[in-house]
Amino acid sequence: MKRTLTVIAAVTIFLVPTTASAASRGVYAKWTLSPSAGTAQTHSGTIKFGVRGIPNATFTVVKTKADTENVELLTGATGGDWLTAKTPFGSVFGPSGPSTRIKYLKVGENSLGQTNRTVTTINFKSAVPAGYLGIAVGDLDVDKVVIQARSAKGALLTGNQLRGLASKVPFNFCNVTANKPTNCGADTDVPAWLPTGSGGSIVGNDNSSDGSAGWLRPNQSVKSIKLTFSALPEVSTHSYRTWLAVLRPPAPAKPRFTG
Repeated sequence: MKRTLTVIAAVTIFLVPTTASAASRGVYAKWTLSPSAGTAQTHSGTIKFGVRGIPNATFTVVKTKADTENVELLTGATGGDWLTAKTPFGSVFGPSGPSTRIKYLKVGENSLGQTNRTVTTINFKSAVPAGYLGIAVGDLDVDKVVIQARSAKGALLTGNQLRGLASKVPFNFCNVTANKPTNCGADTDVPAWLPTGSGGSIVGNDNSSDGSAGWLRPNQSVKSIKLTFSALPEVSTHSYRTWLAVLRPPAPAKPRFTG
């Protein structure tokens, strides 16, 4: 009997995942940083996911003025902050802690009379497919982050495209009942999300709340990300954290024999 081979070709365009059932497929970024920590005005590094179909990236952190605050990589164990499975981000990408392995980027800054800005720029080797990338920023109580991203075609994403599949941008990672991060007290404040036609801002409400955070899950491809960090008035020193994660794309369909 003659058999016919039906080939289902693998394609590089992924369907946008729409449910949180993919949490078990979430993979957090593996960061490197040079200098590895400290008060240098410029740092650089790499971001790797080790996931087929998801590109790696390089990044820089540049302060407009040198100051005495650190830029460093931390884990839940060393830094005391993490995202549990009960946070909006963790419900999609899985928890980031408590962990001695999963890292996040902490950027500290001296506001220097409100004139300092720290710009973190992330450039992916190729575009991350729509819906697969998650970005979370935290400890935004007395400061703000302006976020912009560009698509595979170089176009700036709108605030609505940046938010994408995120159910609601603001949250507080301390507002959980189990596995509460060690830095957390009774923190419940959340920041404001201010979308624009060319990105958006996540802005603290000037209350001290370690867990004040926001997350984005762009519904467009992402080739680069720019995060501009600054203080709200009357703040001398401040810092924020960045987590990156991706979903693991489903495996390509295997050839199927019929006949």
